[in-house]
Amino acid sequence: MNKRRDLQVFHSLSTDVFENLALEEALLSRIERGREILFLYENAPAVVIGRFQNPWQECRTGLARREGVPVCRRISGGGTVVHGPGNLNFSVICAEKNPRKEDNLKKILQAASGLGLPLETNSHCDILLPRGPGTLAKVSGSAFRQTARGSLHHGTLLVNANLGQLKRLLHQPRRRMETRSVASVPSEVANLSSLMPGLSVAAVKKALTERWLADAGKEDYRAVEISAEWAGDDVVFQEALTRLSSREWIWEKTPAFREWFFGLPALPVAPELAECLKTAEVPETAASSEAVEFPETAAPSEAVECPQTATLSEAAEPPEMFGAGCSGCGGRPGPPAGCGLQIQVKGGKIAGLQLASSRSSRGACQGEHESAKRPGTGEGLPENHPLQKCKGLSYHGPDLMNAAGAVGAYAGWLKVLGARIDGDAPGHAGPADPVFTQPALIPPALTQ
Repeated sequence: MNKRRDLQVFHSLSTDVFENLALEEALLSRIERGREILFLYENAPAVVIGRFQNPWQECRTGLARREGVPVCRRISGGGTVVHGPGNLNFSVICAEKNPRKEDNLKKILQAASGLGLPLETNSHCDILLPRGPGTLAKVSGSAFRQTARGSLHHGTLLVNANLGQLKRLLHQPRRRMETRSVASVPSEVANLSSLMPGLSVAAVKKALTERWLADAGKEDYRAVEISAEWAGDDVVFQEALTRLSSREWIWEKTPAFREWFFGLPALPVAPELAECLKTAEVPETAASSEAVEFPETAAPSEAVECPQTATLSEAAEPPEMFGAGCSGCGGRPGPPAGCGLQIQVKGGKIAGLQLASSRSSRGACQGEHESAKRPGTGEGLPENHPLQKCKGLSYHGPDLMNAAGAVGAYAGWLKVLGARIDGDAPGHAGPADPVFTQPALIPPALTQ
């Protein structure tokens, strides 16, 4: 039988995701032997990824930015969740390395049962809601953190959250990446209010508080309301608040990865220059309106004829594509073998670019071909290729779009690539998404 611990209950007055995650860290740092803390809070909309996850893989970063939804990285592992009104977050902190997660989940189920909600758990510490015979939907997920001082078990509870926003912000389907990041496991989700219409976050918060107090024998105890002001100049809180909201923590802590892009629009060059661009020397200062000199042959061993002068802004008729269309996929954009782009990312910044191959003469259209699952690396772009100006940039669509002017005629092409990086591409967004109403950003071929 577990020894009863001295309990403290805190309710946050803040809805700022960074403040509440920092308060969790501060409470964990203050926990004393024999104590337990229950901390409950509700955030404004935010995407919260696990410590070892890749934000570009997990969510549509462009849509989050346009909707003013911050992306955050927490100190615990696990998968990505979307916070917002109607979602109650719980944290159980104790001065032991064992978070007693089974006991915590049992108390949550008991509190829900008192409200008339028959919930159950699984081996992943998820809390599930019956949706019909043999059908369950996820209403809560958990994550954990252990330190020398104690342990943290925190999670979500979907009460009456905006599930439409949750589905819009998270990636479906997954992108074509090679990474060691922890990937979230997609699950069907539901609100507790779907079984009990009218249920409020306040009612669930009250039920959880009463359940924990009853178990601790402190029925007369009242929860303490706290905020950033309560933490004041606490060193741990201030350090955590600064770190959690920093670009270094959110984006640059992403484990190194590679991503492949197929079905990109035409490179802005004439057909006879396509092969030359892969091997010929292109001045770094070349602009779209300047003449660029190419050797008569792309390499001594090749007999590729290249004009002595040409402009980077010449159009290809028919387009010379990185993804010119695949006959096996109804003519939709997709690359023939040897076409595409691979980007290597380290520390959240572009470390390299290479031509990519699908390893198939049939091509690869949006992952439908088996060969698309294991694309090759292909040839590297020359170091003085205009696209190499992207190296060192943060892996964000806006950064690429801002750099587009520096590479002349590649401006429009980089805007499309930047949108793809931000998750703004067919399969990740509906036709009503504002990004598809901007012709300058997305060519018509990608919206049909």
